[in-house]
Amino acid sequence: MAENKSQIAQNCQLDRGGLAPLKEDLYVVPSVIAAGLSTLHVIKTVINDNDGISIPGDFNIHVKLGGVDVSKSPASGFISPGTHYILVPGTYVLSEDAFIGYNVSFGGDCDAGGNVILASGDKKTAIITNDDIPWTPENIPHNIFDLTTDGDYLYAAGDLVYDGYYKAAITKLTMGGVIVLTATYEPVLNSKGWWGAVCVSGNFVYVAGTIIYPTEGFYRAVIQKLNKGDLSLVWEYKFPLQTVDCEMRDIDVDATDVYGIKETYTGTAIGRVRISIADGSEVWRLGPTTLAGLGMICNGSNVYLTKGHSPKVIEDITKSSGAETDRTFESGDFARGVISGSDLYVCGYWSNAGVWNPSIHKIDTLTWTQTWKYADALTNSYYRNCVKDDDGVYGYGVFTGPLPYLVCVDLDGNLVWKKSIAGGYSCLNGITQNGSYLYVAFHKSNIGTIQKRLKSTGELVS
Repeated sequence: MAENKSQIAQNCQLDRGGLAPLKEDLYVVPSVIAAGLSTLHVIKTVINDNDGISIPGDFNIHVKLGGVDVSKSPASGFISPGTHYILVPGTYVLSEDAFIGYNVSFGGDCDAGGNVILASGDKKTAIITNDDIPWTPENIPHNIFDLTTDGDYLYAAGDLVYDGYYKAAITKLTMGGVIVLTATYEPVLNSKGWWGAVCVSGNFVYVAGTIIYPTEGFYRAVIQKLNKGDLSLVWEYKFPLQTVDCEMRDIDVDATDVYGIKETYTGTAIGRVRISIADGSEVWRLGPTTLAGLGMICNGSNVYLTKGHSPKVIEDITKSSGAETDRTFESGDFARGVISGSDLYVCGYWSNAGVWNPSIHKIDTLTWTQTWKYADALTNSYYRNCVKDDDGVYGYGVFTGPLPYLVCVDLDGNLVWKKSIAGGYSCLNGITQNGSYLYVAFHKSNIGTIQKRLKSTGELVS
């Protein structure tokens, strides 16, 4: 899909804001050039064959003579016939600003280094081609506890460990797995904290987890709104301080608000909160409630809190008022999930004669009945989260060992494939999707790894 979007944008002269403004000299080329001058057309071509999404206008191109930009340089890239320059004779050097995730090459009348020689009366064309880099994942300098994507970038949230301390960290990567930047949050030196949930909406990234602030003595549940571009802080919401360590276990976002679930480290005293995405102000706060809570899922006028430890419960909360109704199911535990229309797909385990069997459930939220349940034969662990598309549901979990697993079931709950994850990873801690691929996150020895896998088979993309 990313390749199609980029190609359409190039063919139709579009940028992400709509019709690109025409340059005064872009198409109308004088038929007679003043004596002693030359013309140069600079054409930008972008190839997206590895999930890239950039278009020519995203690139900033320089045309320089003697190290100095000529008139109208730098300029955004444009497809054929390109940008037109009228220049004095000389040797010109073409270049572009650094752009993560793409290789660059020069062609047409340029040499491989971007040099083009113009003599009096010459009419030459320079072609600059950018090709998105194949999947080349870099090691992430921190543990990963959650992963998401906006289709343009991946966002991996967790904690960075140093000198016996750990601080909340989030890394932004290209869809090719190249790190753009890592941002950490540490109110004062040697404070502690981590991000356990991340989601993206519009131009912002939302992270949630726990931070211990100076003089407070206990870990506090926290939500932050970050600018998507540079991951800088917009606002911070702190759940009221408790006399016990707490964390914000999960969040979800709609058009106006963020919904979060707070839990103590012992899995009790769950709190639920709705805060404004505009300024982080609190709309309502509920709590405490019983059982352990792990997931928060928005849907229309309601938000669903998944929880368990016998029995499984989905807390059905009306967004406007915070009124809540418990929907109770079989013995076991619900973890995180995803909504599609009125159907809720949620992971967890079910208790089978005292043995934990990992499971994925489809639940109709109109009737609050379970449509189907896929239960794995492996024991003593659970599926932690899942994503869904038109072909199936893709979940992950950790089993006795521990050994991480990925699983795909079709939309009727039948197993399609299951893959164990080798490499000695202690846990699989995040899953997201884009096009035909799954992206799954692991960590080992305080270093994060993201794998790209085919949805159709679960096979690793190297």
